[in-house]
Amino acid sequence: CEYVAHTGDKAVLGEYEPFLCDIAISPSDVSVYASAEFSDEKATVLEHCLRALYVSMDFGENGLVRMRGGDWNDAMDKVGELGFGTSVWCSMFLYHVTERFLPLVKDIEICDKLRSVNKSLYEAICAAYENDRFLRAFRDDGTPLGSESSSACKIDILTQSWSVIAGVGSARQRADALETAYSVLCDKEHKIIKLFSPPFESSEGVGYIGDYPLCVRENGGQYTQASVWYVWALFASGQIERANELLRWLSPADRCATYEDVQKYCVEPYVSAADVYGGENAGKGGWTWYTGSASWLYKCLIEQYAGIKMRGDVVSFDPKLPKDTAELNVTFLFGGERIKVKIVNSSLGGEW
Repeated sequence: CEYVAHTGDKAVLGEYEPFLCDIAISPSDVSVYASAEFSDEKATVLEHCLRALYVSMDFGENGLVRMRGGDWNDAMDKVGELGFGTSVWCSMFLYHVTERFLPLVKDIEICDKLRSVNKSLYEAICAAYENDRFLRAFRDDGTPLGSESSSACKIDILTQSWSVIAGVGSARQRADALETAYSVLCDKEHKIIKLFSPPFESSEGVGYIGDYPLCVRENGGQYTQASVWYVWALFASGQIERANELLRWLSPADRCATYEDVQKYCVEPYVSAADVYGGENAGKGGWTWYTGSASWLYKCLIEQYAGIKMRGDVVSFDPKLPKDTAELNVTFLFGGERIKVKIVNSSLGGEW
């Protein structure tokens, strides 16, 4: 979807490519290490994409996607190991991907099937809203994660962010979810955006995420890729000043502004870190050169902060810079040409 949107090239969907041939993997497998080879069977890229969507349509009794051995957060590998647990986030993501993919499908029956799935998904996701937040998941025994009643992970930033990115729930629900995430997960003292809070003290019933030290990596620290999604959601919901404040928190250069900052951060100022710790090691970076966070941070800077979007042979501009920014200079390649753009805040009041 991203490729077609950026290039306007829909012909790629009709190209034939082989499948990979490998040993069968059961839903209960924790991990499989093997060497796949190309199969003699080929199909169009469109068919490859549809099969990926279909295999993801594995729903529990509550209508949400089954968690199985983990979703984006693979450290939550025990939540659905028996096959009953479900993921609210994965359901949001499947809804989002299917919505984006629908315009590329010409077959009416397939479109009807995808729309029917999305209608059911939307209703199931909306039912997973509690007071001022979207739940994160349901364990095999039906116990929710991401609830005020949870002993750990009372709120997870993924589902609050993706409610906006995917466009699920009411406007009030999405606004309240973002606000709750800001008040609970944004640590102003150490300038980190936590993945969830509080951390797990045991791996029982949730997975190896509980084996990490408290507030380190996925276990309640900042996982930068997810933090960028939250900033993206703030931009998308019109909270420009707040989004820009938090965007600076994610800048490795800003985390190394002073000697004291460098001593605390301990990692490079010129590459993105996968995580920044909380707790007793608050502010210390970990696992740098992480492409997952770097690529999303780059995308957020270009498409939200600078507001530059390329769609086929059209470039559009909708900058979302802080009000006190005087100007921004951007150079990019487009259609084989080097384009230089100066975005000027003529009144220093946010009118660009």
